[in-house]
Amino acid sequence: MTNQFSVKPFQAGKDSPDEIAATHLKIRQWEERVGQADFSGRILSSQKDLKSLNRYYVAAGGNFFIAKDTEGRLIGFVGLKNNGDGHGAFKRLAVVPEWQRKGVGKALVSVAIDWARAAGFTKLSLQTHSREYAKSLYEQFGFKVVGWVDELEDWLMERRL
Repeated sequence: MTNQFSVKPFQAGKDSPDEIAATHLKIRQWEERVGQADFSGRILSSQKDLKSLNRYYVAAGGNFFIAKDTEGRLIGFVGLKNNGDGHGAFKRLAVVPEWQRKGVGKALVSVAIDWARAAGFTKLSLQTHSREYAKSLYEQFGFKVVGWVDELEDWLMERRL
């Protein structure tokens, strides 16, 4: 899959938060249809950060990374929120269904970790639903399970940089 997609940081004015939010919605609806997740109608209400990417991620000292195919179509993304004190939190890792299992998620996580390290982050964390495939992807990058959120059925994971 080399050279069939690229991963770059979000650029305000060039990349569209509305397109990212719409793509996120389509991915999450697909995940519900195939039984990977149950958001119980909470998808749209949980997208406030996607509507304000620059403010929520970039201006706050984090970043947001997008993957596009060679035609310039959005195929995936991941956010890295700055929680302060060298702690970054992964948010919103998502890849469109037809690009899943083709290295896009791995490339997004790799680029985000490299950026976090260069930016001086010392710890990364995340939550991922027990039915999503992302847990094993994050484990490949050294994340370890450190907790569980019963009501959300989410794994809590961390890694040091």
